[in-house]
Amino acid sequence: MSDRTPPYAETILDFHTQPPFTIDLRQPIAPRAITRLGDAGLGEPFAVITACNPAGKLLDAEENARQTARFEALLRRIGIAFTRVDGCSPDRTHREPGFAVRLPLEDASALARRFGQDALFWFDGEGFWLVVDGPDDPAPLPRRR
Repeated sequence: MSDRTPPYAETILDFHTQPPFTIDLRQPIAPRAITRLGDAGLGEPFAVITACNPAGKLLDAEENARQTARFEALLRRIGIAFTRVDGCSPDRTHREPGFAVRLPLEDASALARRFGQDALFWFDGEGFWLVVDGPDDPAPLPRRR
């Protein structure tokens, strides 16, 4: 697992559903959160991917918005259903818009790489995993201390 794991493992996910809800990846996932995911059509395995800050290079808000728009346009063009999900720092000073997509993990990893991403979050139907640099070595979340 990469030394970049800690910042990713501290992420808060804001799901843009009706009603919206939040999952804190620093905590074990609550049964109510799993129910909310199911109610949002995300009860099966899915990935959360962003297009922001590719290759770890911090971009300005305008360029990240363009990256996100390109990503959303691709998902629409190839017919992948998605749900908007923002990944946030615990203090909410950093936010990256992204999308929950129901794809096999290998396909989700390839899509993340296409947009220059080193990591994604994977929900296996029961809990979240952090996948850094490909699907071969996922780490369970929350991180074990």
